Amino acid sequence: MRRIRTAIALAGIGAALAVGLAAPAQAAATTTRAAAAADPMLFGVYYTLEYCEYFGNSLVSGGQFSSYYCSYQYYPSDGQYHWYLYVWFR
Repeated sequence: MRRIRTAIALAGIGAALAVGLAAPAQAAATTTRAAAAADPMLFGVYYTLEYCEYFGNSLVSGGQFSSYYCSYQYYPSDGQYHWYLYVWFR
């Protein structure tokens, strides 16, 4: 019984930490609607267009973002070109 209570307590603490850590990210995402609509945010860099479009479609269908754009650009870290995923907030 002691192990079960310990497991439940640890799960509760883990859930509280996960909720606590998620709050600043949500708070940081709150900007004015005009600025959010005008400026895209770089979400990620991918090797192929298919991955870029897959993640862009997933993010838009999730409802957090209104649209996305994949752009083929130079990636200075490895000296090659990659697909950059830009997203716009709702």
